[in-house]
Amino acid sequence: MYRLIESIKLAKKEFHNLAYHQQRMNKTRKELFGLDDEVDLATELKIPAGLSDSVFKCRVIYSEKILSVEFHPYEQRNLKSLQIVHADEIDYAYKYEDRSKLQKLLCKCTADDVLIIKNGFVTDTSYSNIVLSKDSKFFTPDTFLLNGTKRQKLLDEKIIEQTKITTADIVVYEKVYIINSMMDLEEQSGIPVANIEGL
Repeated sequence: MYRLIESIKLAKKEFHNLAYHQQRMNKTRKELFGLDDEVDLATELKIPAGLSDSVFKCRVIYSEKILSVEFHPYEQRNLKSLQIVHADEIDYAYKYEDRSKLQKLLCKCTADDVLIIKNGFVTDTSYSNIVLSKDSKFFTPDTFLLNGTKRQKLLDEKIIEQTKITTADIVVYEKVYIINSMMDLEEQSGIPVANIEGL
């Protein structure tokens, strides 16, 4: 049985981007399990009594149905460097609970995280999508491993633009930003491209 996850940001007792998580979860259930019924996260998720207004990661583990819901205090990582790793066989089209193949890429990493290259194209880090800046504009690779909910929201809002980015293209950009359900673009100063090892 496949076990999958949705990691949802809870801040000041409010769930963020719930519609995007809902959409991805039900799309995954349909594609992997052939299910047409939809899970309503707004109804299913209950904030535990006594939880503070701080930021929490709500971790929803599911397969055909929701198996468990966990709330964990969240503190954003401050990444300052990335390391290029080549992984042509990597596949993470769905947000599986089993992240062992992604974690394996970190074994020899000397930077804060890896920047995964697949068949010569830039994809994601081990746990997030990326955005690159150039001339005050923001771009994200169209060769992502997993289409994150924050990535899709920023595309819909036309804050970022999707484009093909090869390893050789990276040097024409200025900074790299790490985005996922817990990490917002505007809350980061970005990682200088010069801090990417292996270019």
